[in-house]
Amino acid sequence: FWYVKRENGIWKSLGYLIIFGHFFVPFLAMLRIDVKKSLTIMGPLAIWAWLMHYADMTYNIKPVLDPKGDGISLSGFVQSAAALAFMGGVLSKGFLKSFITHPPFPQKDPRIAEAMGVYVELESEAANKTKSADA
Repeated sequence: FWYVKRENGIWKSLGYLIIFGHFFVPFLAMLRIDVKKSLTIMGPLAIWAWLMHYADMTYNIKPVLDPKGDGISLSGFVQSAAALAFMGGVLSKGFLKSFITHPPFPQKDPRIAEAMGVYVELESEAANKTKSADA
């Protein structure tokens, strides 16, 4: 039953696209180590992976929701983009609220500057510098 709905029309082509685009294209593209270090290749490849994930979710969900539909439509894409924007906004608001109330590093750690790789001059060192400069 699941396969019957996806063996006809655009769903068959989308199934082949998912097979090759969701696995083989990224796998073959990232075989070389220099490709994984290049942002000019990995950026578009990440966008490609997100698009293939969207195609995969559409392939699994859309035939059940719209059995007489002709496949992927612009209104469906806009609806998915709106849902993604809404959920992204809700999650971003929650993250920012949590980020403001819970700082990402300990506030009263006496050695935080050292841990972050920042050199902070001690008062005694500053006093010694001024004494040696005065002399």
